[in-house]
Amino acid sequence: MTKSIFGWIRSNWTFLAFVASVVSIWYVYREYGVSYFESFKTIANTKESARRYKNTGDELLLHAEFKAADEAYQTAVAIDPSFIEAREGLMRTQILNSIGSFTNYTPVAVEAKLKSLERVSPQDYLIPYIRGIIKIDEDKQDEARTLFENSLQKNRKFVGNYIQLGYLHLFKADITNAKAKFKEALNEVPDHPVALYNSGLCDMLSLDFNSAITAMEVASSAERLEIFLSLGEAYRNAGNIDMAVFHHEKARKLLDDPKLKDGANYSRGTFNFFPQDNKDQNTPKIFVQAVTLNHYKALINYALSIDYALQGKFPDANRLFSEGYNADETINGEKDFGCFYINRSDFVTRRQKTDPSVFRWFSEKRAALDRNKSCV
Repeated sequence: MTKSIFGWIRSNWTFLAFVASVVSIWYVYREYGVSYFESFKTIANTKESARRYKNTGDELLLHAEFKAADEAYQTAVAIDPSFIEAREGLMRTQILNSIGSFTNYTPVAVEAKLKSLERVSPQDYLIPYIRGIIKIDEDKQDEARTLFENSLQKNRKFVGNYIQLGYLHLFKADITNAKAKFKEALNEVPDHPVALYNSGLCDMLSLDFNSAITAMEVASSAERLEIFLSLGEAYRNAGNIDMAVFHHEKARKLLDDPKLKDGANYSRGTFNFFPQDNKDQNTPKIFVQAVTLNHYKALINYALSIDYALQGKFPDANRLFSEGYNADETINGEKDFGCFYINRSDFVTRRQKTDPSVFRWFSEKRAALDRNKSCV
């Protein structure tokens, strides 16, 4: 009898092992709630989670939200290090974020990375876009325009091209075509803060300050330095100095905020000079760009100094002018934003009734900023 039992066991050991495995799996599941397929489920969930972050990064790229896209790709790669598409997305955003500042990249290094991307994805819409940004830095605007148009043909949903093409029109003070491009961006992403702000900037350059205020107030929820700066100017030029101070002080506080991030709270800003004659709405073909944080420190403190001078608060105006002056880079013996500051102060004194003491104050600052008499 015993021999026959052992013989049966030997003959059916595979079946018995299977039954034992099933029983043990059932017992573990009943006692601990852990399924035999738990590890497979975990792997599947991990891949799905990484995929969702990668898709979020792709969507943010289309919105030209490069900093946020970078964070989404980083999360995807952290969840699934083998996710090749997320790694490629991360490489794109690292390049895009590096070219956001003149000081953080070299064109040769960027071009090497772009060629690597080209081998993997030759039709990537971001490759000509990035090259277009470099051409702007090299002051090759016609070549930049061709590259942005090329990128636009590859992906018409990407708002970055519309915004950059709008900037190229602003460089030539072509306000009508600039606004048309920003409107195309808004058609793709309604209420896009940068596109909406720049549309308002076009209104301000057309001397329609109320329309500018309306657009920029909506965009100001994004809490960006360039928006606060221009919104304050729009209020000042509309005659509301208190609101100008309010928004310029918000910009100044943001400068010291530890949460301030390049790309998230500020990026390249293009600012055109105002017309010399109140009756002439043709803005001169002169512009400045703020790229670094120091640029914004100069412009924001200069702007506040104008506001406080108009209020007759000369000690505050002097202090802020000095801070702007110290942050402003000296080029060929003169301040980089000196002529721009003079243009802004001249514009407001022409448009508004100014006390003689205020006019004298502005005259003193003009002498400090235009030693070579080069500002027209």
